[in-house]
Amino acid sequence: MKRVDTVWLEVISELLINLAAGWFGASFIVPAISEKPITFNLSILTMDIVMGIVFLATSYKLKKLAKNKRRR
Repeated sequence: MKRVDTVWLEVISELLINLAAGWFGASFIVPAISEKPITFNLSILTMDIVMGIVFLATSYKLKKLAKNKRRR
């Protein structure tokens, strides 16, 4: 199996950090400007926050993996 370079892990981690920031930003902007019913806005808010957390957690795991590979 081919080894993944630690630089690529860090690049993907930084990309996921930016995507998480976008999801968290969308969680504030979209429900505020939407003219949909409150239940629909609540589902969008929940999805945006969950996706932000998923991207943030994945970014953390990749950054930690890159740091561990660099030590070896």
